[in-house]
Amino acid sequence: MAILAALTLVGAGVLAGAGPAAAITEPAPGAPCDSSDLGRRQGWPETVNITPTITHFKAYYVTAGSTGQQVVQLTYQQQITVAVLSETSISATFGFKFLTSLVAFAKFAVTNTTQSTTTEQRTLTWNFNQPGYYGVYSGMQKVSGQMSALHCLRVQKSDGTWVTEWNRRASGSYSTWGRDQEGVVRCEDVVPANTVMRAAQIELGCAGRAAQQAARAARAAEAAKPAEPKPAAAGRVAAAVPSGYVCEPGYYRIFSTNGLVMDADDGHNGEYVGWIGGISGKSQQWTVCNGPADATGMQPSVLVNRSYNACFGLTPSATATEGARIDWRSCESVPVRQKLYLYRDVPGSDLIGIQLAYRGAMAGQAELVHGAPVQQFEGGMSDGSGTFHLTPA
Repeated sequence: MAILAALTLVGAGVLAGAGPAAAITEPAPGAPCDSSDLGRRQGWPETVNITPTITHFKAYYVTAGSTGQQVVQLTYQQQITVAVLSETSISATFGFKFLTSLVAFAKFAVTNTTQSTTTEQRTLTWNFNQPGYYGVYSGMQKVSGQMSALHCLRVQKSDGTWVTEWNRRASGSYSTWGRDQEGVVRCEDVVPANTVMRAAQIELGCAGRAAQQAARAARAAEAAKPAEPKPAAAGRVAAAVPSGYVCEPGYYRIFSTNGLVMDADDGHNGEYVGWIGGISGKSQQWTVCNGPADATGMQPSVLVNRSYNACFGLTPSATATEGARIDWRSCESVPVRQKLYLYRDVPGSDLIGIQLAYRGAMAGQAELVHGAPVQQFEGGMSDGSGTFHLTPA
């Protein structure tokens, strides 16, 4: 089927009671950001490919004596799944926003929720006025390409100064589609190139047997691609610090922008991390331990709670859940669900953003009040409340 060439896009101290600052910078690779953006995460399209795609099809012959309205059963051809960074669960804070932004490039509305096109047989009722050989089809324009996740982090310039900029971090693929289209087409019909109708003509064989076979071979090759591997779960051990990680001296408290303190709660809310409106004991104190730089070029970190000798992270059942609560438990020997990236402001500032590496989500909260849990949100906090103070205890 016809495929449009990829378009490569080039980017354009703690005071109690103080509310979060607004995160107002517009993310683009290399663009400036400020401390309010340290807890944000934004998708960025690197390429946009628009491909007419047939999902259901039937080659249908109408004889001279059988014209008129008929019901045609279409056969499933291929499926499209909405995915962002290869994840098929679309969150409101990251995936939805990214997919919605594609409208500016595709010039038509796209699907921006967790969906796949149906694999079930479809029917189409059509009034055939003339005899002939028809392609009866259902399809859409598939929108896909490569993307990056942008984060605000500090960068040292060639003159030695430090600034905060939007930088590419995780990268991967995305896919979605425009509105459903259905109809019939014949070889003698003149139709625009790079349309679903033209793709149906090619499926019918109107461009010759070689073109038809090539289209089917391309579909088979795409369907045969192995799924991207998911990170394997690591076993948990009682050791407080994972092997290879070196802890910074002393302990820290983590404050929200309105003066609440991050606390490892062992009370009625279970073993979750939440916000408390006052200074108390060791359950509010955390050690920052850093590992060697990984394939992303950044040092991963873990946060170890002083009171429970346990690590900040996610339960196995909650890793893929948008809005899941952050908990604490025995530190993993090889951090997976407890592996973090800390996005720091310029030297001299104590501001940070916290990313949970397993899914790429940022630490935040649905509301910044006493007793509220710390949660994960794929796109972070757009109001600046995902920026925290990392303050020596």
